[in-house]
Amino acid sequence: MGFKIMGKYATETTFDPPGSKAIKDVTHKLYGNMKGKLVHLLANVPKVNNRWELRQYVLAIRELVGKHNDENMSAIVIQVLEDFGLKMKVGSITTDNASSNEQMVALLAKKLKPIDNRFTNQHVPCAAHMLNIIV
Repeated sequence: MGFKIMGKYATETTFDPPGSKAIKDVTHKLYGNMKGKLVHLLANVPKVNNRWELRQYVLAIRELVGKHNDENMSAIVIQVLEDFGLKMKVGSITTDNASSNEQMVALLAKKLKPIDNRFTNQHVPCAAHMLNIIV
């Protein structure tokens, strides 16, 4: 509400900024378009380029409603993996050293193991976080 009032006073025109629902709708539409492109990239583009540099992609940014526990976090990770067709392609997960992340990876191992025997609690702690703890 405050932004609309500021917008009306800041300009001499009768500018009426879009509401939160309109912004949310546009954001979801853009995400849907980008998701389709990412799925194509993940399926068809090598993850390492010709100079052996790893390519990285941000698949999703999701709001975690409720506690940051292993059950809630693993549910979101599995949903993202399913959205991008990657549930059968997880080899390891890298996180910071929070105990909830370690518990989440252990739970993911239990949930994903019946699907793919390659994922057996392959938790890779982030080297930058480890170095920060050491220093």
